[in-house]
Amino acid sequence: RNNGAAAEVPLAGIPVKAKDEYLERLVRMGRRVAICEQVEDPAEAKGIVRREVVET
Repeated sequence: RNNGAAAEVPLAGIPVKAKDEYLERLVRMGRRVAICEQVEDPAEAKGIVRREVVET
């Protein structure tokens, strides 16, 4: 994903129910992982729902 800078940042969304399997696999591959949660009500959001990192 283009983050507005010169470089692109690879992103992937993983369903919560599958996180344990994928987290283990990604960490074993040497990937860095951050857990984000929605911090606003999607019904009230104007555009993309705001998220924040809650765990790294």
